[in-house]
Amino acid sequence: AMADIEDISATRDVSSGSDVEVASCGCSSSDSTSDEKSPLKLGKVRATKRKGCDGCGNASQKESPLQPITTSTFELFKVGIGPSSSHTVGPLVACRNFVKDLVAEGLLHKVAQVKVELCGSLALTGIGHYTNKAVVLGLHGISPAEVDTSSVESFLEKVANMGKLEIGFGGDEPGDANGFREISFDETRDIILSAEELPLHPNGMICQAFDEQDQELKQVTYYSIGGGFIMTEAQMLDTAPKATLVDMPFPFSSMSELVDICRRENLSVSAVMRRNEEARRSPEEVDAGLRKIWQVMEECVDRGLAKDKAGMALPGPLGITRRAPDLYEHAQTEEQDQVLPGLMDEMRWLDCYALAVMEENACMGRVVTAPTNGASGIVPATLTYYMRHLRHRQRENRRHAPSTFLLAAAAAGILAKERACISGAAGGCQAEVGTATAMAAAGLCAVLGGKPEQVEESAEIALEHSLGMTCDPVLGLVQVPCIER
Repeated sequence: AMADIEDISATRDVSSGSDVEVASCGCSSSDSTSDEKSPLKLGKVRATKRKGCDGCGNASQKESPLQPITTSTFELFKVGIGPSSSHTVGPLVACRNFVKDLVAEGLLHKVAQVKVELCGSLALTGIGHYTNKAVVLGLHGISPAEVDTSSVESFLEKVANMGKLEIGFGGDEPGDANGFREISFDETRDIILSAEELPLHPNGMICQAFDEQDQELKQVTYYSIGGGFIMTEAQMLDTAPKATLVDMPFPFSSMSELVDICRRENLSVSAVMRRNEEARRSPEEVDAGLRKIWQVMEECVDRGLAKDKAGMALPGPLGITRRAPDLYEHAQTEEQDQVLPGLMDEMRWLDCYALAVMEENACMGRVVTAPTNGASGIVPATLTYYMRHLRHRQRENRRHAPSTFLLAAAAAGILAKERACISGAAGGCQAEVGTATAMAAAGLCAVLGGKPEQVEESAEIALEHSLGMTCDPVLGLVQVPCIER
């Protein structure tokens, strides 16, 4: 489906500059039989030119304009744990939301047992993705950003040995309902793996709570739709236009609309994204949030490059070892000895930085979804390369902060999320690595002084080179081919 978004501008035929009319059924108005089965053909639709075709059974004359994007930069870039945003972070958030609702509805004190059924891809590759561990952490009320990766294994071992788990929710904001309750818990009994997919997405899961008499207190079906984002079954089935809770100064529903806004207001892509973020939070909070994202990214790179980790084995039976530390040392030596100066210089460093993050991710390390964990090395590697190798070469008045990069990258990533998908299980690796490369290209172009049209084109060029890549990791681990990609 991602292949339908060849032009990430979502509206323009690059070769001719003309707009492409597409019916609400997904069929091109010039050829009613082309791609009629693609549910994501809407990626090329201009909201004001949608119409029904007269060549298929899905014909409709009703206008159905695309809604402005609503995802925040801080929802796309989330601090969490590896190895997978859809199989680790998403299930953790779902289970945390489940116990949060139990607390809010006054049901927690009645709970004697909780069962979580992992379905489809979550079951088939869940153990390799540590989905089972994420479920336990989520039921305990921990958020992805709060996970202390150094103590996860000891905590899980304690739960297993005692056969008890304290479930509950501590609150995110002052005034939130909170509470905890210890219940009997046996992972082999209470986490169920079911290979059969639920109907709405490959990554489905069902959370249930029971009282002492084994009567069901609550049941919720969740879907992990990629990038750590989750939706309940009710939310997935709700087709009504979503109300925009925030009145953004520059709403847009496609990259073309975003570029048009930039031209009209004489603003960069990053500046438009910033103004929209400042409708949600104060300028100081936006700056602090972006600094935090870059801090976590850079720390992850440095942890992955640590010399004492050279040659260490990654988890799992594949026998993969860490390579980033040795590659980094080799790159430093080559630089000092001036070996082939300038030739492929960027690849020496980009390889080190990206591998460092992905190897940390494989070890359940602390990473930033960008836009997913399976592709989380690309954006940090490119931004690190800019900050450490390119920025000092720019004139001082043309140097940019990491925030410029991250906001431009977010524009490409959010459009991919809302107009296509960023889930490898649903859209293939092109949805993850393809989107990440588009984000990195947009961000790099922005900090190098690219105009909005160039930022758009950079993202499109990067994205099209990943079309057709499938998601088929060996043994379900986010290692081969994920790390090298």
